[in-house]
Amino acid sequence: MNQQSKMIGAVANFKQLDKAVKYKDKLACVFVLFGNISNIKMIVDQLKEEGIECYIHIEKIESLKVDDYAFKFIRNNVGADGIVTTKAGYIKKAKNVGLKVVQRSFVVDNRMKEMVLDGLKRQQPDYLEIMPAITSYLIPEIKKEHDIDIIAGGLVDDMKVFNEAVSDGASLVSTSNVEIWKQYFNNDL
Repeated sequence: MNQQSKMIGAVANFKQLDKAVKYKDKLACVFVLFGNISNIKMIVDQLKEEGIECYIHIEKIESLKVDDYAFKFIRNNVGADGIVTTKAGYIKKAKNVGLKVVQRSFVVDNRMKEMVLDGLKRQQPDYLEIMPAITSYLIPEIKKEHDIDIIAGGLVDDMKVFNEAVSDGASLVSTSNVEIWKQYFNNDL
C-alpha cells in the first residue's frame, strides 16, 4: 500500500473507479466493492495498469462461487493483490494462495468486539478493517492485544470522522465518499 497516504478509495461503481484512477497518487490502495465474473479482471487490469494496489471484496463479486478455486482464480487470472472479506473461513484459503487479506468486521456491540479479538488470534489477516469508523476509539484496545494494521471504514461522511480515526491509531481509512477523498487531498497539498 502507498504508505504516503492514509486514504483507501472504496469503489462501488465505474464512476468511482474512474475517480480512483484520477486520484491514484493520493490513495493508499483501492477496495473494489463491485463487479461480476465477466468484468472483474477488466476492473483490476485498469487499476494495475495505473500502478494501483487493489483488493477485491470477494463476497460482492456477482456470479463468483466462493470456493477453493475462487481464491486461485482471483490470484492467477484476475491478478488482485488481495481480498476484503467478512468471512473468517476465507482468510486462510486466500493466504494459502498468496493473497493479502483485509478482514472486514462490523463492531456493533461488546460481543462482536470480543469475537473480532478472538478471531484475530486464530485467523491472522494482514489487515483488520473495523466498521463503522466511529468505533475507532477501540483501536488502542485492539492494538494492545494484536500487532496489526487497522483500517477504519464505513460512515466516513466528514473529515472529523477521518481525523478521529487516524488520531485513534487507524493506519488507514476507507471510504467510497469521493467528496471526502477530495477534502483529504486538498488538506494534504
